[in-house]
Parts: sequence; C-alpha cells; structure tokens
Amino acid sequence: MTFTFKPFAARVALALAIALPGLVQAAQTEEDPILTRWKVYYNRTGTLQSIVEFVKEDDGTISGYVRKLNTADPRVVTVCTLCPAPFTNKPVLNMRVIWGLKPETNHPGNYTSGYAMDPANGKIYKGKGRISSDGRRLWMRGYISISMLGRTEVWLRDEGNSEKE
Repeated sequence: MTFTFKPFAARVALALAIALPGLVQAAQTEEDPILTRWKVYYNRTGTLQSIVEFVKEDDGTISGYVRKLNTADPRVVTVCTLCPAPFTNKPVLNMRVIWGLKPETNHPGNYTSGYAMDPANGKIYKGKGRISSDGRRLWMRGYISISMLGRTEVWLRDEGNSEKE
C-alpha cells in the first residue's frame, strides 16, 4: 500500500489560499475593532444623522470619514460653512471628521489622543473612543481641554442594513 501526498498537499494549499485572506482580515478586525462603519444618531430624536467609517492611516493613527448623510433631515449639514480651513465650504460627505486616534495598548477597544470636528458648528474637539465588549456600540467623547468638559455620543456598528433607514 503506497500513499501519495501530492493530492493532500494540493488540497491543503488550496484550503490555505482560500482561507488565509479571510483569516488575515479577521485578525486585523480583532486587532482594531473600530475599523468599520458606524451609525451616528441624533441624541435627542434618535434619527440617523450619518455613517462614519474608520480607517487606519499610513502613520498608524485612525481617522473617521463621513460616508453617508441623511439628507432628508433638514438638520443635517451637507456643506461645512462654519468649519475652519482646510474644511471651509467643503462637502461633508467623505470629509475626515475624526483624526489622530491611537489604540491604547493596555486597553483593547479604547482609543485616545484624537480630534473630532463637528460640521454643524465647525468646532474641533479633543476626542477619544471606547468600544463595547460585544463590539456593537462605540462611545465617542469630544471634549475641550479635559475629558470632564465634554459630551459622549453612542454610535452603533453598521451591520450593512443602513440603506433601509
């Protein structure tokens, strides 16, 4: 009885070729769970305001870009008229509104040292974030000088059904 390992090796290589990209992406997502799209709602009304996507920049920091706006809502700002340069009079869609976030090495799911700009009033705040243990909620905090002087918003992970809202 002779065994040939070539078909087995070929099957293993094929399985690795299929699975490896997914494993790498899963590892990156576990490493930085913030790197996805998040739904931003108005605190008072609960209506969808926008969807922000977080990406890792070349320098290793994390930025958030507005990828969708609820233009049916008259409160949604579509052009950043009150924003400082270089954002002045630029469309809010695809604008970087959060930048410089850094993952805390000792606290996975926590991000600090960032900045956030509110297109509605043009103000730039210091910012930080924390993801819930189940990965479905993101607490974004914007503040002036110290964290106690700020506001926290709860954003929800976009599970791909944002087109229905």
